[in-house]
Amino acid sequence: MELQKLVMLNSQSSYVIVCLSLNQRIQGII
Repeated sequence: MELQKLVMLNSQSSYVIVCLSLNQRIQGII
């Protein structure tokens, strides 16, 4: 269970970073 969670987090880490960067850009535009 724990290993699967870690693997999921690692695979989604880049996606989360992209989402955060997009949110910062949107906030900057607004």
